Order: sequence, then structure tokens, then C-alpha cells
Amino acid sequence: MTYPTPPQPVRKLTLLFLLCPGMLFAQAAQVDLKNGTLQLGLDGLPIDWKAFPPPNGSGTIFEAAPAGGIVIIDADKANGVGAGQWVSVNPGYKYRAILETKDGTGGVFFSMTFTTKIPPKAGQMRQCQVGEARKWVEAGETGVLEGIAPLEATKAWIWIYSPTAARTDAHVVIKSVKVEDLGAVPAEQVPAAVAAPEKK
Repeated sequence: MTYPTPPQPVRKLTLLFLLCPGMLFAQAAQVDLKNGTLQLGLDGLPIDWKAFPPPNGSGTIFEAAPAGGIVIIDADKANGVGAGQWVSVNPGYKYRAILETKDGTGGVFFSMTFTTKIPPKAGQMRQCQVGEARKWVEAGETGVLEGIAPLEATKAWIWIYSPTAARTDAHVVIKSVKVEDLGAVPAEQVPAAVAAPEKK
């Protein structure tokens, strides 16, 4: 399965202020993540996102949430379900990814994986992975990831994933996802590339 190549990022600048007179802090630029509310298309999959693994329509399902966003349903004890999207990154820059969930039960993994390129197949991502930030987000929580793109990084895979129902019987409302570019960091803060750990 081949991943489509995303367009170059469009940076929409937003100034962030603290409530202190005369104090201006770092700018955050919105990364061009498409369809941040995961609106479903006619095929039942989030537009501009890659279903990975795709829902099977019975135990794992994507549904439109009444107030916007999607519901990830995972009652399958053998299969997980998820959705991801590639964005372009600048090496040596810091990024923040935000997943806002509304309510439900269970939870999902939320990850931002830095790679040197978009691999031709999903199973080959580990071969070009150079860094990752990941956390578990319970339904109703907002998950925030921060990571600095290593010097070799050119892409980041933003992924929401529910493992099998053996781990969690999930019914999670995903309200929105966004990625922010926090700008370049000093050279001494840029991490060395870290390959994905070998599977046992």
C-alpha cells in the first residue's frame, strides 16, 4: 500500500501572548494538517486521512459524531483501528500535536513519528523512523505531544490508534486534531536520530 505524498506545509502565523504587560512569547505556526475534525467521506473514512488499520465495519467502526468530529468504536478483540496523516516538518524545529476528545469510554494512542521520508508501505515505517512522541489519551481528555524533529527528519506521521478490544473496549469521540510549529530550537537541543526499537 503506497502513501500519497502530502503538499508542502502552509504556515498560518498566530501570535501567543501571556497576560503580562509588554511580554511577548514565541510564535506558533499552524502546520497544514488537513481535515482536523476528521469529517467522514462517502466511503465512511476520514477525508485526507489514511485509515490504518482500517475499520472492518463490525467490531471496529468510524462514525460521525453528532456535534462534529468522529467516534472511534473498537469492540474487536483481534483487530485495532486507527487513522493517520503525513505532514512535512523542518529538521531542528519543535512541534506540538494536540488531540481533543470529547467523551466516551476507553482511550486511544496518539503519536507523532518523525521519519526521513514517507515509506512506500506502512510496514516499512520503522526503517525510516528517527524519533517519536506518543501517549495514551483517555476519552474526554486532551492529549498534547511535543517533539523536536531530528536533523534527518522531513516528515511526521500523526496517528490516532485504538488497539484491540482486548486492551480497551473503546468508544471515543474525537473532536479535533491540530499540529503547531513552535519554531527552530538551538542546535544543542536537536536530538540525534533514534531508530525504532527492534521487534521482539
